[in-house]
Amino acid sequence: MFGGSVCLLNTNSNNLKIGVGAYRDSENGTNKGAVWILNFGELTYAIESFSNPNCDAMDGNITFSGLEANKTYQVSYNNGSLKTINQNSDPDGRLILTSQSSGTYSDIVVTDVNTKCSKNIGQIELSSFSLNANSAFSNPTTCNAPDGSITISGLSVNRSYSITYNDGSNQFVTQVSDANGTLVLSGLQAGSYSEIEISDPQTGCSENLGQIDLSAPPLTAQISFRNPTSCDAFDGAFMVSGLLENTTYELSYSDYVSHSETLISDANGIIYLNGLPSGIYSNIEVKQINSNCLVNLPDVKLECISREVNQCFKSKQYFTPNGDGQNDFWSLEILDINCDFKLNIFDRYGKLIKTLNPENNKWDGTYRGAKMPADDYWFLVNYFYDSKPYEFKSHFALIR
Repeated sequence: MFGGSVCLLNTNSNNLKIGVGAYRDSENGTNKGAVWILNFGELTYAIESFSNPNCDAMDGNITFSGLEANKTYQVSYNNGSLKTINQNSDPDGRLILTSQSSGTYSDIVVTDVNTKCSKNIGQIELSSFSLNANSAFSNPTTCNAPDGSITISGLSVNRSYSITYNDGSNQFVTQVSDANGTLVLSGLQAGSYSEIEISDPQTGCSENLGQIDLSAPPLTAQISFRNPTSCDAFDGAFMVSGLLENTTYELSYSDYVSHSETLISDANGIIYLNGLPSGIYSNIEVKQINSNCLVNLPDVKLECISREVNQCFKSKQYFTPNGDGQNDFWSLEILDINCDFKLNIFDRYGKLIKTLNPENNKWDGTYRGAKMPADDYWFLVNYFYDSKPYEFKSHFALIR
């Protein structure tokens, strides 16, 4: 017997099972050659099922069936490179390739190691189940309102997810997605939300969504004030209203130096700055500590009626240094020759512009030879009257 290809499927003393092939019997010589074509059908090797890997992990599998029980088979395939695995089938004639990653498995060939019978099963695609989350956000409507939100979409529907983020401290939230595969982190204030990560406890999949910054319009607030009872009294005040109740704020301002106070609003959303003397208070800014929202407020002028000043000097309310010979200088009007004083003039930012005394007692509106702009300027007078020391603050206008 010669020629053809032989695939021995099974043999024992009573049975010979031959696979697909062509054979010619030549035992009677070349003149009496007989040919038998024995075709016992196709091999039944097949892919019965497969399981996709989770989150790009190597936990997918492919199950082959139609094999003989408890036999060694060789499985070869190409998923970017050629691989060959030898493995035994189970008692049910199945073989499972485990620990597989996502990708295309082509040219899958299953071969019986003993008989060399093989079948090309073709190819299969393993797709990784992973999160494909997207994020969007809505800013708070006002700086005072904790109504901002972060929306995470692209999730499985009606599934529980864990979300972690940092808004100054680490936060952990468990939430169930809706029928559209969306969940919403609501009730958020303006600020930075970093290290946002969403996890699916069922699959172990997670995705880092990075950082989202929520911004809001400036604070809305109003300022009012109360003048001191006298020019040497420290009982003036100003009040900022329209804020959140029982909330911490930073109030900064300038008189002749810069100040910053941390204050807590009352139940009516008002903060108070008490114990102030007369003078100009500028660069007033209120910032909400936990959101960094802020508002800039107009200057406050605390004025007084002096009991002592009229006995020593008076001050001008304005001057016009335009060189016309009319009101070109600012100075005190001394009412008593025994009034000894030292006077410092500042701009609205607290910069010292000029120092006056009885010998050098007027200002021409310049600083180091340069004309100063039209603006409000304030002054501080330290003086002696009747051998007693006094201090007086007020302001005046430079008009050009």
